[in-house]
Amino acid sequence: MIIADQGNVYALDNRCPHMGFPLQRGTIRDGILTCHWHHAKFDLGSGCMFDPFADDVPSFYVEIRGGEVWLDPNPIEEPPREHWLAKLDDGLEQNIPLVLAKSVIGLEGLGATKEILKRASHFGLHNRAAGWSTGLSILTAMANVLPYLSEEDRPLALYNALCMWRDRQRGSRLISI
Repeated sequence: MIIADQGNVYALDNRCPHMGFPLQRGTIRDGILTCHWHHAKFDLGSGCMFDPFADDVPSFYVEIRGGEVWLDPNPIEEPPREHWLAKLDDGLEQNIPLVLAKSVIGLEGLGATKEILKRASHFGLHNRAAGWSTGLSILTAMANVLPYLSEEDRPLALYNALCMWRDRQRGSRLISI
């Protein structure tokens, strides 16, 4: 979708990356597009989200030439590995299961299982309140089991380990999934 706002022209994908709502139904104010379904907010210039539960909306290069709008059909994207690692960090820091699930699936698809475990362990070691805790033990056990799981079961197992680990780090009781 092409948007003109305050003398500037922008191009963004029309679907909210959170749940696919058409962003053309959203509102724009002060250079920020708000999706009306879950109120996710996006920067018009970059497509970057302000809310941790949503992903960035794909944006496109736009240029005005002789009064016409020219659009590069290829989305502006940061490299997928860096994108999903940043999302993993966000999910760990803010304890958002949806963001953790998306980042695990994205990183597993890129073959970055070791990086997931490394980031989660590093985060746990630097943010533990009272020692090692059972959460880090769960994460360590999963790291040892993952190579023996089928490829399709690994993302779910890793996601569940991260969620159980996060619950334990916060001092919550472990619940069955």
